[in-house]
Amino acid sequence: MMQNDRIKLLEEGIGKDNVKIIVEMTINSLYELQSNLQIALDSKIHEDIRRTAHKFKGSMQILGLDSYADLFFEIETHAKNGHDISILINLFEKINIDQIKQTLQTYLN
Repeated sequence: MMQNDRIKLLEEGIGKDNVKIIVEMTINSLYELQSNLQIALDSKIHEDIRRTAHKFKGSMQILGLDSYADLFFEIETHAKNGHDISILINLFEKINIDQIKQTLQTYLN
């Protein structure tokens, strides 16, 4: 669920039309970021995992999707600290990209 207070502040700061653009850009990049994160996990490249999780985290924070931002923060932190790849995979499996997309689509409607 998106945090309405965060979205309202964003709308006040940059305008509703610009927020919609950010939401659309985020929706359009979700599957590419998911693919990049999966490739990094498969390759066991901690820095690539960290960097991709960081991108996701920022998008989720800006749009008030805090539970997902927290998961991506966990992935980012574990990757930064070089933790076992199985921990990162378990966290990644908790993320439902389709649910994120659906939540963001709701804002556009």
